[in-house]
Amino acid sequence: MQSWAHATSGTELDRDIELPRPSVSLERIDETVASRFGIRAESLYRHGRSAGPAKGVAVELAVRLTELSQREIGFHYGGMSSQAVSMIRRRLREANTNEGALAELQRRLVRSTKRP
Repeated sequence: MQSWAHATSGTELDRDIELPRPSVSLERIDETVASRFGIRAESLYRHGRSAGPAKGVAVELAVRLTELSQREIGFHYGGMSSQAVSMIRRRLREANTNEGALAELQRRLVRSTKRP
């Protein structure tokens, strides 16, 4: 049986589609997460786990909604390395965090950026 996975036409159709992504500022993410978790936004910037799960949610939303690298996001949230950002995201997924609540925060942030 022949595989067609390697076949390309050499046209524009072979390229990945660049879909528009909403871009949200880190400050807006911080404000929204802090209000949702009832903490001060400044606690998200501290090194360590003082912000609890709020920091993980903020990091995940920052990765999804900004065009920043994991290194830049980690620097913003207390000087974490890019590996630490990956680890916090993995822990968030493994904890079976309510994806619906995370999606609702994401929708709220995207909606707030579309306002005039």
